Amino acid sequence: MYKSIHDEPGEFHERAEVVQRLLAQENAVRVFREYRGLSREQLAEAAGIEGSDLARIEQYPGQCPWKQLVAVASALRLDIMDLT
Repeated sequence: MYKSIHDEPGEFHERAEVVQRLLAQENAVRVFREYRGLSREQLAEAAGIEGSDLARIEQYPGQCPWKQLVAVASALRLDIMDLT
């Protein structure tokens, strides 16, 4: 990762932390949700799913309906491949 002239102060380090957490195989939905500064409830609402469904996605990422994962990716402004 490189530092762009467009990065806000501290943004480079925040992005580096995201990369480190993903490399450590933390749940991508949780990592990006926290990076975006969203609560679980806020993300669930934005994705149009129940909070319990989002909790399940964060707990068991490989066992969620594809449609829900697509909705979460869209709410996070990510490509679905960023979460798989």
